[in-house]
Amino acid sequence: MSIYSNDRPQGRFLPTRFYCELLEHVQQCGLSTDNLLEVTGLNEQQLNDEAFLATQAETEQLIINALRITGEPNLGMIVGAKFNISSHGVVGFAALSSATVADALDVANKYIPIITPLIEISTPHNNTAIDGNEYGVIDIKTTAPMSADVKRFTIDATLSSLHVMASFMLSNELPAYRVELDYPLQSYHDVYGALVGSSFVGNCQHNRILLPVEVLKRPIPLADKNTYRKSIEQCDELLQQLPGSQYSLSQAIRKRLSNTTDCHLLSQEEIAEELNMSPRTLHRLLSKENTKFRELATSVRIHRAKKMLQQTQYSISQIAHELGYTDAANFTRAFRKLEGVSPREFRGES
Repeated sequence: MSIYSNDRPQGRFLPTRFYCELLEHVQQCGLSTDNLLEVTGLNEQQLNDEAFLATQAETEQLIINALRITGEPNLGMIVGAKFNISSHGVVGFAALSSATVADALDVANKYIPIITPLIEISTPHNNTAIDGNEYGVIDIKTTAPMSADVKRFTIDATLSSLHVMASFMLSNELPAYRVELDYPLQSYHDVYGALVGSSFVGNCQHNRILLPVEVLKRPIPLADKNTYRKSIEQCDELLQQLPGSQYSLSQAIRKRLSNTTDCHLLSQEEIAEELNMSPRTLHRLLSKENTKFRELATSVRIHRAKKMLQQTQYSISQIAHELGYTDAANFTRAFRKLEGVSPREFRGES
């Protein structure tokens, strides 16, 4: 059972501009759009409507369908390359009018939720040396659970779109850079890397771009203070207008833990693996929701304990053992902390 089977965000919060490009690509390939839209609940009119917002479940099914009917494992790279500066609207123009490449990445970091709330792009950090060259690190992270194929598609599309924009901003004078991926390298990555002058490394701990430090400092030829200021003002307005997603990672994890059929609760590492992310990333995302995995696991254990105290004749020690506590004393402390009474008091025992 997967954590994301019934726990995708239900709110409509994803702009369809990106997915409209997916529709156009399928049409250009001479493939059936009916097959693309199958089971998604979406139609062509909605995808072509700039004001329409889709759910993650709808767009994820759309991507799965597209990968299936096109048979193109590099579909993310293909679609992402269709996005130039103007495709990203006012966010693209804010980046284009920035003073330096580092400033443009600051724009991407702050305003990418306007384009897609499912991706985070960090500002350059942690300069690192490789083969005598110094690189700035730009992390690319997904912000919600998604299947492995959809995650790869999303990261690939982000990478190729960033390359197109960076090349344009620097008048096609973008030097070689390095890309590290947390999924296995595909043959098309080598082909793409050779075309754009970048090297790909798979099975890493992160998804990130390593860009030469001197590139980050490079001025953008079309930098313009007035255009930048006006574009940033519009970006701020759009950011304030974004609808909130009804998705809660902590709720999804609590539900996943509750749905296990035996008394063994999945570990943080096991949950992170289901979500196609590292335990560290899972910890960071839960911190944004002001909680920790241990707190979620404890709440599920105590909920089970209350049922066992009410519905069985198990002793306190037996319940503690069933729930994975080392002894009854630890179980009693955890129970009292959440419920305000001891297990015996909860059961009505003197």
